[in-house]
Amino acid sequence: MGKLALLITVLGLWLALCASAALAAPTKAQFIRQGDALCRQVQRELVPFTARLRVVGVPNGDPKARSIVRGLDRGLVLARRVRDAFARRSTTSLAAALPEYIRFTMSLNRRVAAYGFKVCGRS
Repeated sequence: MGKLALLITVLGLWLALCASAALAAPTKAQFIRQGDALCRQVQRELVPFTARLRVVGVPNGDPKARSIVRGLDRGLVLARRVRDAFARRSTTSLAAALPEYIRFTMSLNRRVAAYGFKVCGRS
């Protein structure tokens, strides 16, 4: 199959999937159920990620690497504050927690990318 034919086939499949997804939009209950399932999965995965990174260890005498790992812990604390503010529906708490989380995460992502990671710290 030529490259053009393959491209047309892939585009056709993509359009068909988009159209079927639009036609099969979830109900509110399905959306909430699936969203909650995703949130539970992310909550379970965040802590194990930092634990697995600790098992990998950090290079000896590398304060930047240690700072990155400590930053992940701080990021988890801030993420939990945002999550808890949402759960309590506290706009006051959210107004304080969300900007702090965003500032910290953006800063940490820049440090991680500058350190040399190719996937971590990048969108």
